[in-house]
Amino acid sequence: MLNEIRFALRMLIARPAFAAAAIATLALGIGVNVAIFSIVDGVLLRPLPLPDPERLVVIWETHPSLRVPFMVASPPHLEQWRGERRLFDEVGGFAATKLTIGDSGVAEQIDGASVSQGLLPALGVAPALGRTFAPPDFPTGAPRAVILSDGLWRRRFDGDRTIVGRAVRLSGVDYTVVGVMPPRYTFLPSITIEGKPPLARSEFWVPQPLGDPEQQRGAHFLVAIARLHPGVTIAQAEQRLHALALQNSRAFAVDRDWDVRVVTVRDQATAAVAPTLLTLAGAVTFVLLLACGNVANLLLARAVGRRREMAIRVALGASRLRLARQLLIESLALGAIGGAAGLLVAAWAIRFARAFGPASVARLDEARIDVRVLLFALAASLLASLLFGIVPLVQAMASSGGWLKTRGGASIGGDARLRSTLVACEVALAFVLLAAGALLVESFLRLRSADPGFRPQQAIAFRVALPPERYAARADRYRFARDARQRLAAAAGLAGAGVIDSVPIGEDRQGTGFTIEGPSLLADGVDAHTGISFPGPGYFEAIGQPLVRGRTFTDGDRAGSPPVAIVSQTLARQAFGEANPIGRRMRVGFSSDIVREIVGVVADDHHTGIAHPAVPNVYLPFEQAAYTGGQSFVVRSASDVATTVAIVRRELAAIEPAAAIYNVRPLERIVAESMSTERFATLLLTAFGAAALLLAFIGVYGVTDQIVSQRTQELGIRVALGARPGELVRLTMTGALQLAAVGTVIGCAAALALARVMSSLLYSTSARDPFVFVGVAVALLAAAGLASAAPAVRAARVNPVTALRAE
Repeated sequence: MLNEIRFALRMLIARPAFAAAAIATLALGIGVNVAIFSIVDGVLLRPLPLPDPERLVVIWETHPSLRVPFMVASPPHLEQWRGERRLFDEVGGFAATKLTIGDSGVAEQIDGASVSQGLLPALGVAPALGRTFAPPDFPTGAPRAVILSDGLWRRRFDGDRTIVGRAVRLSGVDYTVVGVMPPRYTFLPSITIEGKPPLARSEFWVPQPLGDPEQQRGAHFLVAIARLHPGVTIAQAEQRLHALALQNSRAFAVDRDWDVRVVTVRDQATAAVAPTLLTLAGAVTFVLLLACGNVANLLLARAVGRRREMAIRVALGASRLRLARQLLIESLALGAIGGAAGLLVAAWAIRFARAFGPASVARLDEARIDVRVLLFALAASLLASLLFGIVPLVQAMASSGGWLKTRGGASIGGDARLRSTLVACEVALAFVLLAAGALLVESFLRLRSADPGFRPQQAIAFRVALPPERYAARADRYRFARDARQRLAAAAGLAGAGVIDSVPIGEDRQGTGFTIEGPSLLADGVDAHTGISFPGPGYFEAIGQPLVRGRTFTDGDRAGSPPVAIVSQTLARQAFGEANPIGRRMRVGFSSDIVREIVGVVADDHHTGIAHPAVPNVYLPFEQAAYTGGQSFVVRSASDVATTVAIVRRELAAIEPAAAIYNVRPLERIVAESMSTERFATLLLTAFGAAALLLAFIGVYGVTDQIVSQRTQELGIRVALGARPGELVRLTMTGALQLAAVGTVIGCAAALALARVMSSLLYSTSARDPFVFVGVAVALLAAAGLASAAPAVRAARVNPVTALRAE
């Protein structure tokens, strides 16, 4: 066995061109498969780094009749679920929140979670330093406590182990640090579902004081996380919670027709990205098959030159089993070297994915080469060795009886047919990958050109942190926003300014219920669900969100003035159809007593993402709402970001020198980041398609070149009988194009069969787009023609005297 391994390695060294081509092809095929597996493993397969993660579930509220498939929980429902001790060990909730840390002018915004009692025990993670929250930390008015993440502790406090018990200032308020979380713990994976404030990672945790839950019935703002009691299934939990929801629906009007849905945390976190990753995993499998087909073709071509060697082995008494073992060892040696090179390719690809992959893919940073990935690489190498080695092995065994009867360079029709079949299969696989890549490119281009509902060009958003000691009163914050908007709108170099609680797409948006007074298309007396925003005067003009009907907000829409509202086109259509909603009256908020007049209708701003359908939204004047959060400004400027920020700092400093500007982002970048997952999938699948096209090109070239070599004598006879060079070129290229045509037809049928898989990844694009399929077919046939051109020219230059000399 060792002798045969050494012989296999010597055979590779003796033919460096063959070895280099085969190893490079295998490295590409195996490497991309290992890279994608490591990503799939880290994102989809690995359990969450929490105790018994399979028992962690998310409890969503749902209202099918209002088309609300997922909604965060209200406090009284959360407390009700906490009482179900037979179902759950612990139940808790959290809401995403933001605080600022640092001195005025250099403030940093940090993302965190406001957590209720029971949440951290449900997750089963204790701080590495200090303690977790205790019941005395939660009542309203209790001293403020905070738990820091390990990253924030090291970045802002230099890893000071005496931090526990000290006060830190966050958003101008003193918090007592009670604990520091373990390294690499960033809370839950991102759960980005409409209606829930997304939280990709958390750098701090603060208690969520709920007060009297009954006073907040109908206020949905908590993501409910529960740990199932051992032995309890999701179906059992849903059945019991459904019964509780039915009781609430009968007892409280605000809870009418609300239901629940229980989903595992892992399934919820991966639901959005799983189809994309699994599609990519299928695509790289095609790349591996293409690579194996090319290597099999190389081995078949090399086998023609080894016929006399094998014939001598048979004559000296070698059995078929011995020859088969030798050929198999050679394939395994080639696969092992290709697999080792593939690990290098995979390491680079994983590093690229972690650096440039979309932030929306939770746990992408956990993709790495470890024991599991190494075992997969070994399995992929063995599988590849069998795939590309079995074809020449079977062909060799079938031809062993005629080895001594053939001349070393004789043409064997079976070889040519087998290699042609492999090439046709390669073209078919390449067609599927190229079609998928082309469809994603078309989809992404349409997504980029889609109207987000506002004009992001030359618009910049930023947030402002104010000293809380001077802006504790809501009226003071309103005054600052009003003065800042007026100064920014009048500043040289700026073409408009407006304030809002959260800019579309880039920041979280709250949700609430609403009812319409008088006739509408909605059920009477039942709250419909809507997003809610709080813009000030000038906002719609600054962001470029078109006014469809009525008017926008003015400086007269303040506290004490008649309550008004502006609705989005989707809300107006759902509530009023084609009727004019201007002048109609509505209540915004679950069980709200404030009646507002609708004064305007604006275009949908696609807050949940451009690729998602528009959802209803209502806008209330900034100074008429009980909103107490931060302030986001939008300014429009033709200058670069640095110049615009300098103008903004100068104007705001004239009003409040201690105002801190942070989270500065052009709206174009916000829109681009919202498409990062689609861009990443398009880039990878297009790259796989390009690799497939290259491998198919090499395959067509290799088989055409080998056929020309085997038909040299025939070509010489044709020339001697008067065949013209053009006829030989046409004869050679026709064979190659016929192979490509057969492969194209097979690939087209396969791509049509897989259209349903692709449909879920496409935006405003048909998975059976005829223009894409025709374009891919033309590209493959052109590549086949180009690949066969050089062998065809060589065939046309055959010297009949040289070709027939052996006769």
